[in-house]
Amino acid sequence: MGPFLAIVGDTWRQSRQQVVFLLLIGAMALFSVAWVLLCRVQVTPDGTYVLTLAVGGSAESGFEIDWDNQYKETLSGEQARDRLRGPERERRQAFERMERAAERLLLARAREAAPEVKQPLEAELAAAKEDFEGKDRALQALVKEVDDAAQRAVDARSPGVSALEKGVQVWMSTGVMILVWITMFGFIAACAGYFPAMLAAGAVDVLVSKPIRRIEIFLGKYVGGLVLFTAALAAAFGVMFLGLGFRTGVWHLQFFAAMPVIVFSAALLYALVAWIGIYTRSTALAVIVGYVYYVILEWFVWGLQVLDQVLARGGVEYRWVTVLSEGSRWAFPGFGRLRIAAQAAVLDVPVFDAQPLVVGTAWLLLLLATGYLWFRRLDF
Repeated sequence: MGPFLAIVGDTWRQSRQQVVFLLLIGAMALFSVAWVLLCRVQVTPDGTYVLTLAVGGSAESGFEIDWDNQYKETLSGEQARDRLRGPERERRQAFERMERAAERLLLARAREAAPEVKQPLEAELAAAKEDFEGKDRALQALVKEVDDAAQRAVDARSPGVSALEKGVQVWMSTGVMILVWITMFGFIAACAGYFPAMLAAGAVDVLVSKPIRRIEIFLGKYVGGLVLFTAALAAAFGVMFLGLGFRTGVWHLQFFAAMPVIVFSAALLYALVAWIGIYTRSTALAVIVGYVYYVILEWFVWGLQVLDQVLARGGVEYRWVTVLSEGSRWAFPGFGRLRIAAQAAVLDVPVFDAQPLVVGTAWLLLLLATGYLWFRRLDF
C-alpha cells in the first residue's frame, strides 16, 4: 500500500505545478462563491419568501416558478424514454408497411395492371393505413398519459415544498449544470498530462527501478488524479451548500447526491485521456481527443436521438436515423444524460436512467484494462 500511496502523492505534487489544474481550482472556487452571491431572498406582498437574482430580481419573478416545469420535464422525459420506445417502434414499423404497400400499388398503376391485380393492393394499403393510424393514436394517447402522470406527481409533491425551498433547489440544479461544464472542460486539460509526463524519459525510469509493481504505478497515477478532482469538487459543493444555507436558511442535503454522477463522468473522461496518453505519450493529442469525445461526439449522439424522436412523433420516418440513434445510444456513454441525472438528483426527482451508467462503466473498464495492459508491455 505504501508504494501506491507514494504514486498518489506524486500525482498531487505534479498537479500543484500545473497551471491548468490551478486554473481549474480557481474557476471552481470563483464560481462557487459567485453562485452564492448572485442570489438573494425577497418577500412577496403576501409574506412568502422567494429566491431571486441579487441584481435585477423581483419577488414576482422568483426561481420557484421554474420548479414545477423542471420537475415535470425531468420526470416525464425519463418515463417517456422507457414507455414510448416500444410503441414508437411499432408505429414506425406500421409506417414502413404502409409505405411498401403504397409503392406496390403505385407500381401496379404505372404498369396499368388489371383491376383484379390492383384491388388486393388497394385493400392492403387501406389495411396498412388503418393499422398505422391506430398505432399513431395509441402513441399520442400514451404521450398524454405520461405527461398527465408527471403532472400528478408534481401536484402531489409541490404542496410539501415551500416557495423558498423550490427556488433554492432550482438555483442549485442550475449551478450543478454549469459546474459540470466548468469541471469537465478543465479536468480534461488538467489530467491529460499526468501519464505522458510520467512516461517521459527519466521520470518513468526512476519509478520502474524501484520495487513497485506496474499495477500500483498505473492505478496510483489514475486514482491520484481522480481523488484530487473529487476533493476539489467536494470543496466547491461545500461552499455552495454552506453559502446558500446561511443566506437562505434552506439546507438541501440532496444537493450532494449530484456529486457521484459528476465524479463518474470525470473518471470516464480521465480513463480516456490516460489511455491516449499511454499509447501516444502526447498531452496535446490526449486533450484534443478528450474534447472531441466529450463535446462533438456527445452533441452528435444527442442530436441523433432528438431528431429521431421529433421525426417519429411528427409522422416522418427515416430508418437510418433510428438505426444510428439506437446504435449510438448503446455504443457511447451519454454525458448529457449523466448531466441531467445530476440535476434530477438535486431536485430529488424519482427517476433512474441506467443506460449511461451501464455503457459508461463498460467504457471505463475497457479503457483502464487495455491501458494497463499496454503500460505493462512498455519497455523502459
